[in-house]
Amino acid sequence: MEGQGEEGRPRRELSTESSWYKPGMSHEQRVKVAQGYIKQRQHLHAGAYSPEEIIRSGLDLESRSRHSDDEKIDKEKRDSFHQLGYAWDALAYDHYEPGSSSDHFALTNLSSYYQHSCVTGEKPTIKLNPVQVQIIDALTEAVGIPHKKGQAEIEIPEKLRSETKWLLSEEYHERLVKAAARARGEKPERASQELKLKSTEQGGVHKEGAANTPLVFFMKQEVFDKLRSTPDKAERAVLPIEIMSHMKYLIGMREYKSGHEKELGEKLAPYRQSIQKLEMAYEIIAYDLLQQTGNALSTNELIRDAQMYPNKDVQEHPNRAPIELNDEELRILGSLAKIMELPLNPEKHVYSYLELSAKRDVYGKLAMDSYMARQAHQNAINEGILKERSAIEKEIRRRFIKPVPSSSKSSDPQK
Repeated sequence: MEGQGEEGRPRRELSTESSWYKPGMSHEQRVKVAQGYIKQRQHLHAGAYSPEEIIRSGLDLESRSRHSDDEKIDKEKRDSFHQLGYAWDALAYDHYEPGSSSDHFALTNLSSYYQHSCVTGEKPTIKLNPVQVQIIDALTEAVGIPHKKGQAEIEIPEKLRSETKWLLSEEYHERLVKAAARARGEKPERASQELKLKSTEQGGVHKEGAANTPLVFFMKQEVFDKLRSTPDKAERAVLPIEIMSHMKYLIGMREYKSGHEKELGEKLAPYRQSIQKLEMAYEIIAYDLLQQTGNALSTNELIRDAQMYPNKDVQEHPNRAPIELNDEELRILGSLAKIMELPLNPEKHVYSYLELSAKRDVYGKLAMDSYMARQAHQNAINEGILKERSAIEKEIRRRFIKPVPSSSKSSDPQK
């Protein structure tokens, strides 16, 4: 059973516990219980998660749950599940869906674990106590992962020791391509061959642009998911610009930041140019929406600047020149347009602020006409040519609404 413990953590009632980590269980019992747990969760989620991901989710839940009212015992149990989670990620990573949350968090956790071990001078392996060894032996057998039983230390795979290096690798990109092909019902082998052919034609994977598919993951995590949870139209309109501007800020300031901001800035740095182009392209396709929600002031200034200084000092002022999106950037823009319900020409790769010049002039004229109309209206009132609406309504009431006779007024309820 689960309830809520202190600090909002789920609470585990040990008296009703029926999991693979109970003390004193035999290897066969642990395997059987683990397989039953997997079957139950697969049925609950209609087969949406692999057995390896289900076990990962279970270990993660236990590491965040409260197991005892004794703080020392509770911490020991949660730390034990954290360690089991690291070991499981190292052994099961290749069975996680590429690009999934399991993929992302496993990679982040293992690379951080490895880097921390290197800094502290410890051996960069995941160390297990005898009970943890028994649990890992049972879990790997339950899902069919090859594993030598009795190992008290688990190696972190070479590819998972540097998160940035792995995300930028051709191997990881190929994993993502194959996963996307499977999701579309296509043969992953064919998608992989097409990727290799394209890579050969282009002289390898492009290091700066969005051809490195991890950019899709960053955009989904930092932009798309936040848009879906933001209902206000005006706030949604400008949110992609604000987030991508913040991304560029973190990239530029990564040497001076620390913690999560420094880490995110370093991860995003290879995609600086793509983020810049996507921000500009979004502003262009969303211009009408930005105008309607009162968020187009800065965009209008960029258009004006591009009109005055076309193609001048574009390194410092990229808005002054056209931009060309590669295929991956165009797909990201298409996803963004779909979420925002914006029209988009899927064949268009080149965007320029100058293409908004005519629209800017029209919106400017409408704003001026509206201002002049309001000013003329106020002047007419000041000159006595027109009256305020409140004064007109008061006059109408005076002229057409008959006063209530005094005899019909309500009597004093006290009388």
